[in-house]
Amino acid sequence: MLSAIVAPLAAGELPVWTAASHDGDLALVPADQLDEAVAVLRRAGHQVAVN
Repeated sequence: MLSAIVAPLAAGELPVWTAASHDGDLALVPADQLDEAVAVLRRAGHQVAVN
């Protein structure tokens, strides 16, 4: 699952920091690139909610 999120961000040349555990995975992007990251992920077919 994590690779499905990281791959489009990498293709869009966006930096991403990840952390994984048995409880879940995190993918963090710089706040000033959040809108671009959301757009990239939506184009890749992901549903994205920003809270």
